[in-house]
Amino acid sequence: MLKTAMVHIAYGIASEGMGHCTRSEAVIEYLLKQGHTVDIFTSKRAYEVLKKKYQRVHKIKGFHLVYENTSVSLNQSIFSNIATLPHEFVSTIRVLVKVFRQTRPQVIISDFEFFTSAVGKLLMIPVIAANNISIIDKTYGNWGDSGTRYTEAITRLVNKLATFHADAYVIPTFFFPKSVSDNVVLTNPVVRSAITNVIPSEGYHILVYHTSGKIKELFNVLKKVNASFKVYGFGKKEKDKNLEFFEFDERQFIQDLAGAKAVITGGGFSLMSEALFFKKPILSIPLEKHFEQILNAQMLEQRGFGRMCVKPRAQEIERFIEEIPAYKKQLSRYHFDPGEFAYEIECLVMKMAITPNQHIFNRLYSAVKKPM
Repeated sequence: MLKTAMVHIAYGIASEGMGHCTRSEAVIEYLLKQGHTVDIFTSKRAYEVLKKKYQRVHKIKGFHLVYENTSVSLNQSIFSNIATLPHEFVSTIRVLVKVFRQTRPQVIISDFEFFTSAVGKLLMIPVIAANNISIIDKTYGNWGDSGTRYTEAITRLVNKLATFHADAYVIPTFFFPKSVSDNVVLTNPVVRSAITNVIPSEGYHILVYHTSGKIKELFNVLKKVNASFKVYGFGKKEKDKNLEFFEFDERQFIQDLAGAKAVITGGGFSLMSEALFFKKPILSIPLEKHFEQILNAQMLEQRGFGRMCVKPRAQEIERFIEEIPAYKKQLSRYHFDPGEFAYEIECLVMKMAITPNQHIFNRLYSAVKKPM
């Protein structure tokens, strides 16, 4: 544990999916315990969640994905964000510069949030990119058939834009390719204290969590399988044969995750990390054309922690259930420190923190406060 002077930190968090939010919570909690001050910048659902837990939370605009049927529509996502960018850019930059001028952050941490990284660079404040997606272009991994060349190229481009040439990268992962440079740090997955404080057990149910329309096609398949499923992600509470639906309650969800026999979910990294911490085998159903989710699912299968399933059928679900003992055996040999990610970030914070140039703050503030 570092015992040094307090640093004022600006923390930007992407709000597309809740994985960025839950991962960042673990880091924010750690930084606050070390005595640092943290201003949080995010949007949409992440803002609504975080403002209930922390005092210094600021609402900004955020980018989003557009879905078509069961897959990500890359073209629509690009055009939709480009169409709204001019207004969102101006309004968000004004919020950031106004707060930055008052608080004078000494370092920026960004979990895939473009605007905080961009303003940090404009103000010559060190930027730390803290997200798992950067593993795609900051390591020499061989991603095989994780997607088409187009989806991979778009993912790499979006990643470069979101991290905005950060000064350092801290990447949580459960697979470890070689990094491309000395300013890249690979760590074990990060898990929040709400998870690490719970003792896992093994019940009879399989937890299902997915928020896309794709999982609805799975319901009829699951009804044909001789197993009990607890389903989250649809905001309803009812029972349908062997499927029991729950409205989202964080405490209940964690208990059901900790007591599950296995987990069926998408390809999101954060829930995967929490399931792996509890040593739960995972059947991953990634979104189509979502390069990062497909990559996570493939690496999960490669390590023997579960299976990837693109078009789930009853036979595949049954096969996964039959193979649970083999996955659990592999998971029994997998151990990781869930606090390593936050610790490495704070080490960089203490190393990189600067005394901001107030003159630059004032000049940029004067420029952006004028009508545009």
